[in-house]
Parts: sequence; structure tokens; C-alpha cells
Amino acid sequence: MTTRSPTLVQMMNRTAAIIALSASAWGVSAQTTAEPSAKDKTALEAAFTRADTNGDSKLSKEEAARLPAISAKFAQLDKDKDGSLSLAEFAVGFNAAQ
Repeated sequence: MTTRSPTLVQMMNRTAAIIALSASAWGVSAQTTAEPSAKDKTALEAAFTRADTNGDSKLSKEEAARLPAISAKFAQLDKDKDGSLSLAEFAVGFNAAQ
């Protein structure tokens, strides 16, 4: 039996689904506790890592463009105005998407 690798579109669709689910979980966690659970943090970090295609630990506008909810608020989320989103800035976008 041959195993096929997922296409880029399939991977992007999976990433979008993970981000949507992570956003939902993050919001629920934020309502019930001060700190997100380890599971929520792991999901958030995984979504960020998938979006960070060049692996520089920040999201450029181009990388964020694949995530409509984040892209639409990029300038607002970029608190330090360095033209990219850190993991912390990205996380705020998840809460705002709620």
C-alpha cells in the first residue's frame, strides 16, 4: 500500500482548521483560567509554527495572509510595530477572533 503525502492545499486547510479549533479552545480556556492549558499552548504554538514558513519565529504580513482572521488585524496585533507578529502577538489574535 502506498502512502500519499498531503498537498499544500490540504496542509493549509488542516492548518486553518487547527487555528479555528485552537482559537475556540483558547477562548474557553481564557474565560475559565488565567493561563491557557498546556494543550492549548501546544496547539497555538503548532499553528504558529505551521504559518511561519521561513522558520524565523515571527510571522510576516505575507505569512499571515494565509490566515484571514490574523491578516485582517495584522497592524492592530503588531503592537511593537516591527512589521511582524511574535507568538505573543499572534496569540492575542486568537482571542480577538472569538
